[in-house]
Amino acid sequence: MMSPQETSIIKEDLKNIKEEIIFKFRRGAEIISGELKLLAQGIFALNEKIERFRREIKNEFENKTRPILRHCDIEGLQL
Repeated sequence: MMSPQETSIIKEDLKNIKEEIIFKFRRGAEIISGELKLLAQGIFALNEKIERFRREIKNEFENKTRPILRHCDIEGLQL
């Protein structure tokens, strides 16, 4: 059987271990949260670049096909 002093020491040790686990868990959660924010920002930036590229390609395609379509319309051709 443990003495009251031994019991007190064990309780204090368990309390310290608990506090350390909570601290490390919170710190890990903060790090993960920061990394997720960076990832989300990167995805958002990539989506913007893709959308801008898509618009550029669409405009270029329209500019290059417009004369062809006009020519077909003038000649009465059906596409």
